[in-house]
Amino acid sequence: MPKTRTEKGNMYKEYVGHGGRMIVDGDNLLVRLLFTKKTVPFSQIASVHFVEPTPKANGSLTIVVPSEKSSPYELFFLAQDRLKFVELYDLIALRIGGSK
Repeated sequence: MPKTRTEKGNMYKEYVGHGGRMIVDGDNLLVRLLFTKKTVPFSQIASVHFVEPTPKANGSLTIVVPSEKSSPYELFFLAQDRLKFVELYDLIALRIGGSK
C-alpha cells in the first residue's frame, strides 16, 4: 500500500515501482528514478501515459515535462501493482486536465 499522509491539507502519497518511485506532494510530483531526482509542479506536466502490464512485460507510467532535459520520466511496475498505478495515472491526469 502506498504511504499516505496529509499535512495542512496537502496530499502526500508515495508510489513505488521497479527502479524508482513517484510521490504526490501537494502541488508537486516528486520523481525519484535511478539517476534522477526531480520536483515537478503539476502545472509543468504536458502529458501522462499508461501502458498496461502483460504476462510477459511490465507496465509503465510516463510523464512528459517539456521544460526538463531528462524528460520523459518513465516508471515501470509489476502486474500486481497495476491498481495503485492506475490511481496515480488518474490523479495526474485529473491535475493536468486529462492526458494529452
